[in-house]
Amino acid sequence: MSAAQATPATGLVFTDEIRKDPYPTYRRFLENNQIFHSVPYGGGGWAVFRHAACSSLIRDSRISAKRVGASFLALPPESRAEFGELARMLSLWLLFIDAPEHSRLRKLMNKGFSRLVVDGLRPQIEDIVEQMLEAMRRASEADVVREVAYPLPVRVMAEMFGVPELLHEQFIRWTNAVTMFLGNPNRTVEQTQIAQEAILALKEFFRGAVAERRQRKGSDLISLLLDIEEDGEVLTEEEQCSTPLVTGLSAFGTPTATSGPRIMQLTARFSF
Repeated sequence: MSAAQATPATGLVFTDEIRKDPYPTYRRFLENNQIFHSVPYGGGGWAVFRHAACSSLIRDSRISAKRVGASFLALPPESRAEFGELARMLSLWLLFIDAPEHSRLRKLMNKGFSRLVVDGLRPQIEDIVEQMLEAMRRASEADVVREVAYPLPVRVMAEMFGVPELLHEQFIRWTNAVTMFLGNPNRTVEQTQIAQEAILALKEFFRGAVAERRQRKGSDLISLLLDIEEDGEVLTEEEQCSTPLVTGLSAFGTPTATSGPRIMQLTARFSF
């Protein structure tokens, strides 16, 4: 990478001002001819803003997705060893796996999220949203992100995995602890400890759920994962336990983060 391609962006990406309104900064980076910008994420890194550059990089075999270790570089060196299990579980996430293993897992998991499976969940999802909206209708004002966008993705995943309703709130707290760790470039030892406790609790829950489904299959996604086969490939025992865990984490961040801007766009366009 030449010096002409790299423009330092230290302190420009992860600030309170940017979190409140990131779009002017995004626009400035997009209008800049330079593509790569150094950012203070974990032990340091690069942010890529242009779609063409992103598309090219994710297909470049020289760039590896195996970057879990970077998430721990912000911690004191003497503290990193105690979080080995958190690092190991995160390394099972598709986001952190290179091809061809990534391709194998994705083909298998796609069967669990086929159009038929997702369409079958529509009535359950509509019922969950209706329950949330009903509670909001009784209030004089409501926070859509807090009341709907924040809990909805995990509630849906909990339904898909057959998590008992009594555990839904705990499921949300566990998932939030891990995603907060991943999304914070200035993560602390305390936040990392909370994330590891959460991921160990999720791991234990799904290990028990998988063992139970082996004895008695149901209509949930865990039962489906046990029977998935593609070109003679099946999920290993560890993958059967880790796939629901990391899928739940994947489902949490994006819907929650994008719901607020979408609702703002709707309210700006229409009068209610």
